[in-house]
Amino acid sequence: MVFSFPSDFPELPYQKRLDYLTGEGIAIWDVIESCSRKRSSDSSICDAIPNDIRGFLREHPTIRCIALNGKTGAGHWFQRYFSDLMDPENNDTGFVILPLPSTSPAYAGMNLNDKAELWRGILPYCMQLK
Repeated sequence: MVFSFPSDFPELPYQKRLDYLTGEGIAIWDVIESCSRKRSSDSSICDAIPNDIRGFLREHPTIRCIALNGKTGAGHWFQRYFSDLMDPENNDTGFVILPLPSTSPAYAGMNLNDKAELWRGILPYCMQLK
């Protein structure tokens, strides 16, 4: 819907899918390094310890866009720990932060085509690497 993946992409081993994404200029990174939760829902997360996004950005200076996958999960936790990066007046790094709808099938507040349309907003940043 957003990228042209090989037809067998969903069945590929996790590492092969990551390698494919990296080849397209996309990195998958979790806001939270570790946490506890009682249920699978992001709203049940507690005792969260954030990952070092600033270190990640220093190690990968070509990053131009951070896409946040969902408001509850990534959006909430990114805002909580890295709100300074979300403030355009304080963010002199040159990258854009895009809060986007969750790609999870559990988020039914928007249909797949509408989600994909919003997620296409990352394409110009991915293409800069090619």
